[in-house]
Amino acid sequence: MSKTAGVNIRADLISGFMAERRFRTLRPLKYEDLELPGDGAQRSAFIAATFLRWKKEYGPDDAVIGLPLQQFSHHFLDMPAMNRQDLRNALAFELEKYLPLPVEEYIVDFIAMPSEPGRSTVLVLAIKKGTVTDLGQAAQEAGLPLRSVRCSFLTALGGLAAVSGEKRLSGIVLNMTGGVCEVAVLKHALPLYLKSFAKGTDLEEEVRRLLVRYPGRVYIIGNAESALIEKFSAARFHLQAPQLLAASAFRSGPLDLEFLASGPQEKEMAYYPQAIAGLAAASLLLYLLTGLTVYYRDNAALKGLEARRAALRATASGVLEAKKKIELLKSDRNTVLDFLGRSNTATKVLSDVSGIIPADAWLISLSADDRGKVEMEGFTGKTSSLVMALERSGLFREISYTAPILAKDGEERFALKMEVRGNDK
Repeated sequence: MSKTAGVNIRADLISGFMAERRFRTLRPLKYEDLELPGDGAQRSAFIAATFLRWKKEYGPDDAVIGLPLQQFSHHFLDMPAMNRQDLRNALAFELEKYLPLPVEEYIVDFIAMPSEPGRSTVLVLAIKKGTVTDLGQAAQEAGLPLRSVRCSFLTALGGLAAVSGEKRLSGIVLNMTGGVCEVAVLKHALPLYLKSFAKGTDLEEEVRRLLVRYPGRVYIIGNAESALIEKFSAARFHLQAPQLLAASAFRSGPLDLEFLASGPQEKEMAYYPQAIAGLAAASLLLYLLTGLTVYYRDNAALKGLEARRAALRATASGVLEAKKKIELLKSDRNTVLDFLGRSNTATKVLSDVSGIIPADAWLISLSADDRGKVEMEGFTGKTSSLVMALERSGLFREISYTAPILAKDGEERFALKMEVRGNDK
């Protein structure tokens, strides 16, 4: 049986829930709340000592750490609909507008939610790498590997949807924790609004303002004033963040974002060009193999047709009947030859493009249809040089951009479309 520790770290408190996993349930071993010192050095030493004691006394195999919303920079961004990896690459550029430090100084995760057709609303959370690194070092020294680092408020929102019995929960949620109130607006269990309010904020006024914009029911997690509960007929729930964090180690949901640093991001980025070059080479090989396969298949079909024509010519009972059959076979042969020529268009385009693009450019996507329509995406030092090289080659026409050029670290990401000259079929 494996053991895990759910750890919630607030400004004033560290809470730990040690449990043993048995099949699909958690058997509690120990729950502790410990006040944290205010000083930075004393605070770090206290957390490290607590990890070490928990490891010795209860023997958890790993830990899931939750941090409050205040530790994260969070933004709702309107982005084009795209797959998750392309969206992550685009956010590396977009977040430069919102984060006070370079994007490389943060660990980022996000939730993409569909909005209007072709667009998506993206909730992005970012936390400083140093914060996660310090926690990971303290846990590692205690022999307690980190399984995950999460935003405890988002994990609590997922837990609320589960215990309330409303899988598509919608409404305003107030999480009362350590003198701070974290507020979210949910629609179908996904957040539309997140904010943290300090102690002393007039919560009644804030909730009233949100209800005007987002009508619905009010939910409260934790202890709140009776007047606030009665004022809005709020449904109250008592959820322990450490327990939810421990459970998320085995049953994570869409709101359990991941902020565990898997390694120095700079080293990963150093291999990015090589990875792209490898993908481009693999794509080229795939297209070549596809062209060869089509060629040999159609060539075999052509030989079969030739054999049929020879057999019909030898066994025809009359000149007119034999002539009709031969004409039919000629028509089939021309159709196959025409299809064979069009099938090799993609192979020819790949060969031509490989000899034209500059040495500092590499492709991540290249497609061509049998009518000579070509689209490609990739990276280069200067996109205009690539376009000029394509125009000078005389092989392509109507060269245009399909997306804006994105520039970063001296490289430009481009997306072009064009047509093969002389291919008007």
